[in-house]
Amino acid sequence: IQSFDPSGGKRLWWCKGEGDASSAAFGSGIVYADNGRGGKGLAVAVDGKNHVTKTHVKWIGPRIGESIGSPIIVGKYVYRLTNNRRVRCWALKDGKEAYSEKLEDLSTTWASPVTDADGRIYLASAGKSYVIQSGPKFKILGVNDLGDSNHPSPAIADGKLFLVGMKNVYCIAAASAAAKPKTAASKQSGGKWTCISDGVLAKLAKSGVKIAWPGKTAGISADRTTGEVYM
Repeated sequence: IQSFDPSGGKRLWWCKGEGDASSAAFGSGIVYADNGRGGKGLAVAVDGKNHVTKTHVKWIGPRIGESIGSPIIVGKYVYRLTNNRRVRCWALKDGKEAYSEKLEDLSTTWASPVTDADGRIYLASAGKSYVIQSGPKFKILGVNDLGDSNHPSPAIADGKLFLVGMKNVYCIAAASAAAKPKTAASKQSGGKWTCISDGVLAKLAKSGVKIAWPGKTAGISADRTTGEVYM
């Protein structure tokens, strides 16, 4: 694990660790990282200099299974989804496990979770998705299934959640904020889930979203300041 100054690229500190598949997570002055291919994770305080393995490692977590998606830190806890569809929650300060729960029939564990300002965590894809509440108690807030399972992580822009399925691109928002294309290719369920399929570039452009689209199985990212979504 390494820390760099973004303004000039100077390496600030480094720490012995593992990882090649998943990104690190940051919150409250702590970086958590693990291999992504299985093994132990570790939490490192970010205020050190040079080699900090012996001085700034706060805790080393238990050995976990393969976890291709990335972890996420929300508030005082770290959340980790593993490939056996189990989500684990550890206290950020000491690594104590708060819970370990199975998410039945979750479509993919490759997509990285995202969160909102209210602490809701979205384990979302274009297949079966879960929304859970952050905190030390496991609580499912919602389950939805778009029936178009794929692996890319979700992206957020302009109050909307964008998902890439194998067949369609989906824009998910509150009913009042959802894109409403005039053509017949839009599908809605319960007023919350909007599917934009054929002619996706033109339809998303009508809602003010700019798209770069290289392929249906590629990742997806968003610029929250401009509302641009890149796939």
